[in-house]
Amino acid sequence: MAPACAAAALLALVAPAARALILEARGGCGSSPMDFPAFVEEYGRAYLPGSEEYALRRSVFEARAARISSHNCDPTVLHTAAVNHLTDWTGEELATLRGHRSRRGRGPEALGQTPLLLAKRGRGVAQPVPANFSWSHLAAIKADSATQGSCGSCWAHASRLTMQARAEVKGLKHVGWSASQLVACTPNPHNCGGQGGCQGATAELAYEYVLNKGLLPDDEYLDLTGEDNQFECPSSLKVSSEVATRGIVGADGSEEHRAKAKMAGRALGLTGWTKLPENKEDAIVRELMTNGPLYVAVAAGDGWFDYSTGVMTEASCDRDNTLNHAVVLFAWGVKAKTVRGPVKYWQIKNSWGPQWGESGTGRFLRTDNEEKVCGWDEDPQAGSGCDGGPSRVWVCGTCGVLYDAVAPHF
Repeated sequence: MAPACAAAALLALVAPAARALILEARGGCGSSPMDFPAFVEEYGRAYLPGSEEYALRRSVFEARAARISSHNCDPTVLHTAAVNHLTDWTGEELATLRGHRSRRGRGPEALGQTPLLLAKRGRGVAQPVPANFSWSHLAAIKADSATQGSCGSCWAHASRLTMQARAEVKGLKHVGWSASQLVACTPNPHNCGGQGGCQGATAELAYEYVLNKGLLPDDEYLDLTGEDNQFECPSSLKVSSEVATRGIVGADGSEEHRAKAKMAGRALGLTGWTKLPENKEDAIVRELMTNGPLYVAVAAGDGWFDYSTGVMTEASCDRDNTLNHAVVLFAWGVKAKTVRGPVKYWQIKNSWGPQWGESGTGRFLRTDNEEKVCGWDEDPQAGSGCDGGPSRVWVCGTCGVLYDAVAPHF
């Protein structure tokens, strides 16, 4: 990923008075935004003063609080950081918040082809693309963000929320399907970057499971399993295979899966799903604009954990291009006033709770040519891949957003 512009170059463009206003607006610059005892009280922690855990958590908190303060003092950045419910989590605990694993990978060849599926449908291709577009009015997007906790189940939450949003677009109301059922019951026999469940999986596997077995409303699933056993799949909801359909591969590299007439997912309105062509921005933009929010994989760096508001830049992405997290892409737009001038962004809904970011949502940079913002993920098995898969994959877009986008169809 391209590094952020040098601080000296941008500082020269910012008048001293404007710089002072920027720093004042960021708050917490040069000092800790909150001390540890106040944090413990604010977030209801049960650490006992004087204990080993208290000392460990305080050390972690103070290191991250110092980084947050330093970040907010930098007038070249486009987003503010803040203390939140994750600030005392260790690196190992933060790693559990990630959990996306993709199934495929190719090199940089075959970029720039026409989105075949959109052309076949005859929709969206000729529509003008506006500078700003959003599905933020959907009830599914406006609802409080899920909190995945220490379970690496972002893939399940993003899969479920994308389904709910697209069902709403098609007129289905008050749908509250269970992400816990996906975590507990979606099979992952080929260890696609993990062992399934809280150890990570994919939207592709999730939608194949739903086509095979359906998906209960969250309250019905919890009535069946109980809160304490929610990640243990009841025998009645298990499936014998992770495969429900056979994919139809398009000339552009897309992969379409269509449900058969009597599949359980049909009762929910789910007619199939499509893995969009890898690393193609126009395909993502037009599918999002025409049919609704998308499941996307991102290479989330440590800067994501402290994000508060504004537009994250390339510096917040994982520097190794590892696609380690899954979110719901629901909008794009332009932030008119920044130290860089007008800045384009992608907007996503996360599963780290409503207190993260902008009420559970976040924005990150969208460059003028996302298909040229690329790099090799040299360790796809660690964050993107299956047993026997490619040794490296080529990912494009800020934080790798163009590589793995999946659309459920209703």
